[in-house]
Amino acid sequence: MNIINSLKDKKIAILGFGKEGNSSYNFIRKYLPDKFLTIHDQNFIENNDSNSTLICGENYLQNLNDYDIILKTPGISLSNVNYYINLEKISSQTTLFLQYYRNQTIGITGTKGKSTVTSLIHHILKTNNKKTVLAGNIGIPFFDIIEKIDKQTLIVTELSAHQLEFVSHSPHIAVLLNLYQEHLDHFNSFSSYMQAKLNITKYQKETDILVYNQDDEWINKLLTQHNFSRNFYPYSSRIKYNAAITTCRMMGISDINIETALTTFVPLEHRQEFVCEKHGIRFYNDSISTVSEATIYALETLKNVNTLLLGGFDRGIDYHILYEYLDKNPVENIVFMGPSGKRMKTEWESKHDLDFNFILEDDMRQIIFFAIKSTQKEKICLLSPAAASYDQYVNFEERGKMYKQSILQPFSLQKFNSFRIAANCSDFIYVNKEEEFDYLFDNKIFEKPFLILGGGTNVLFTKDFKGTIIHINTKGIKILEQTDKYVEVEVKAGENWEDFIDFCVSNHYYGIENLAGIPGKVGSCPVQNIGAYGTEVKDVIKEVYVREIPTGKSLVFSNEECKFGYRDSIFKEEWKNKAIIISVVFRLSKIENYNITYKALRDELQIFSKITLEIVKDKVIEIRNKKLPDIDKIGSAGSFFKNPIILKEKFEKLQKKHLFLTCFEEDENHVKLAAAQLIEFCGWKGFRERDAGVYLSQPLVLVNYGNATGNEMLSLAEKIRKSVFEKFGMVLECEVQFNKDQF
Repeated sequence: MNIINSLKDKKIAILGFGKEGNSSYNFIRKYLPDKFLTIHDQNFIENNDSNSTLICGENYLQNLNDYDIILKTPGISLSNVNYYINLEKISSQTTLFLQYYRNQTIGITGTKGKSTVTSLIHHILKTNNKKTVLAGNIGIPFFDIIEKIDKQTLIVTELSAHQLEFVSHSPHIAVLLNLYQEHLDHFNSFSSYMQAKLNITKYQKETDILVYNQDDEWINKLLTQHNFSRNFYPYSSRIKYNAAITTCRMMGISDINIETALTTFVPLEHRQEFVCEKHGIRFYNDSISTVSEATIYALETLKNVNTLLLGGFDRGIDYHILYEYLDKNPVENIVFMGPSGKRMKTEWESKHDLDFNFILEDDMRQIIFFAIKSTQKEKICLLSPAAASYDQYVNFEERGKMYKQSILQPFSLQKFNSFRIAANCSDFIYVNKEEEFDYLFDNKIFEKPFLILGGGTNVLFTKDFKGTIIHINTKGIKILEQTDKYVEVEVKAGENWEDFIDFCVSNHYYGIENLAGIPGKVGSCPVQNIGAYGTEVKDVIKEVYVREIPTGKSLVFSNEECKFGYRDSIFKEEWKNKAIIISVVFRLSKIENYNITYKALRDELQIFSKITLEIVKDKVIEIRNKKLPDIDKIGSAGSFFKNPIILKEKFEKLQKKHLFLTCFEEDENHVKLAAAQLIEFCGWKGFRERDAGVYLSQPLVLVNYGNATGNEMLSLAEKIRKSVFEKFGMVLECEVQFNKDQF
């Protein structure tokens, strides 16, 4: 009632009608129902109270000297007031509360970390059976807790610089965490901001207590400038939670009881908050970081940060302390966001080479994709932007929530299958380095449903994959041995097949040029023994290096042990899902030699007096492009069906009935039919049903013209197979894998 008594005979203005302004109004109205109040707010508000009046709009700061007391909401700045206001009239919930409850109050302030320390002190006290309440800048107005307080209650309060600006009392126990350049738009200078923070201890008595960060240079300078007399308890910020530990230890709580309480403490949202471990990466959300020092503190605390998200609204902050720190403590991947992120990149680039992987990006979904693709396994992706959020988000909370939502949402596979089918998976792990294969075994990834995915050019997703997709992205081409006649080349599984073709052509290595234009990764080529224009990859593979999935053991398969067949291998049959291909060794010729047994290719090359590897490659791609769709424009996986191989006797019987049938000799007993011809003569060439279709130039190819589903593509394939069987008695085998039953 002391607070009410101090107000009852005063002419009162409530300045600002947000959360705290509403709290002040309700508190006064409860105890002084007939008290006349004036409410000033920039926004137009509704209030039907006959004992109050409203002054709203752009002139809401006028005539404040008309009142005996002005209950100012912390967020209201008086810097734009164009007349003198008697500072003795300015009060607030914080001012009045500390005046009457200071002896029971533990106050915590600092530029960063105050919410976490406040919550942790309250948690430790409560865990140790102390009667305690939480209030202040943490989101609980002081007037809202008064009825919960008795003489034994410990009041743990977070105090902002705005709340401390006009106080004339300090809490019995003050905790001063750190001082960085912040809120300069409100205080106009760093000096004014620091003086407001210093008010937490300025009015303390000799018997009061100050817990302060001895590692902070600005705190040390301020304390040196003022000859304060009180009980000092310095702590080192190099130990996590040391401010709270020191405070509670000083209050008589034993170390073992503090440690016990720490095990049950859940850190606050957006403050070095652990989001999850997903995609083999540990994600942390420190969205509240709006200055360089806070980002540096997060990097120092968490360690092992491999990807860092920086930037946002540009307030003109000097970031050179952050550049210097990151030069000495490099982070491998950095995202620059918003206007301040662009400025960071420009300033950094002007003095240093950007010798790290980076992107400029504002779309959080694309940012998370970059992090998933780039971050080393078992390391951290950290959002600690060193910038305000309100260029793109309402506040740091919204930014942090968007970050978390983008991480936790199902991973889209649409970019990872050449059919461009919209499907998701539970988890998606990029393997960028060979040592990251160990992560898969150490974390038992293979004990749950999984799919090894290279370029996704031979896959049709008919539903979401309820498991982990392992995407092989390892790079490297290494010469193992060479003579005047041949070269042996080891290629990592994640190399793009087309890049390897270009490497061979530029180095005059012969043997795989006929396979140019085939999309996908090198690691996929042995699985189905890719082939085209008279060449199969089995002709040039010497051996395949794998890791055995059940054991993690490294194995080597020779060409013979791979059991290559027509679009087939041991890895597609008995070793399916039992081995993960690490690299492939090719034995290529250094002696000029071309395979032009395929008629269409031979015809194209006849116009040249002399052919080269480059010419052959270009002509192969040209022939492919005439028959096959561009998968960057039309969803497709190339040939959907295998060319059937049948006995010669069976073909002869078929030919009597279907004179137009052609074949290619496979061996002395078998011939290979053209599946495209069978499909075309069943009337499917150019067929389209909604966005699922048969490619007009090559009936062997099924295409997604836009938004076809996997089931629509599969349904079309089944109809084609049925009609071919009914007409020719031939069962077409699908070359494309599909996950009707999780592959």
